[in-house]
Amino acid sequence: MGKKRKIMFTLELKSILVAKGYKANTGTLRNIGFTFTTARALLNGTAKTINLQQLELLCIFLRCTPNDLINYTPEPNNFVQPYYPIHTLTKANNPLQTLDHIKSMTATEMQEFQKMVEQFVEEKKGLRGG
Repeated sequence: MGKKRKIMFTLELKSILVAKGYKANTGTLRNIGFTFTTARALLNGTAKTINLQQLELLCIFLRCTPNDLINYTPEPNNFVQPYYPIHTLTKANNPLQTLDHIKSMTATEMQEFQKMVEQFVEEKKGLRGG
């Protein structure tokens, strides 16, 4: 058997849990139906697989999409061409970095940011027709 290839997908579960206001611990995941062993593996990054039912459960609980949870980190000698759609799963930074940045803003910057968010929400409403 050849050299085992490193898995290039990871779950951004801890950072999303914290960004959504939950504790990033096994208790949170156990409360929504995961076993302790599965919860621990998902949180510490040792899970090698996740089934579609588990992914759906996480997405419903966190009000997100699989794209929000899955991160693609290609190896340096990656065989996947840069123009392949899989690269859209590569995250520039995680939600915790964004929250840290927001927390460090001045009051004026926060007001400007709030206006931008409100404008974004209004534009999304307009796109949905609601």
